Amino acid sequence: MGAFRQLTKMTWNQVRESGTSSGKKVGLGHTRYPHMDNLLPPQVQSTASMVGIRASDKFRIYGFHFKQVFYVLIFDQHHEQNHV
Repeated sequence: MGAFRQLTKMTWNQVRESGTSSGKKVGLGHTRYPHMDNLLPPQVQSTASMVGIRASDKFRIYGFHFKQVFYVLIFDQHHEQNHV
């Protein structure tokens, strides 16, 4: 829930910029996953990208943002996005 609270207080630029620091993932760790774009709904595939948000060291939330809304598609409790 803390990650969702943080998302509500930040702009998307701030979320994107919170992804790395000195080569290390920090903050929400906004990361793009182009190999997962096929999971996006067809109506947004040309305008959105699949991204991951760090909710904890191991827990990730995958989805896309469109018009200031983040749509959650996958809750990954073990950071195993490569299995998709």
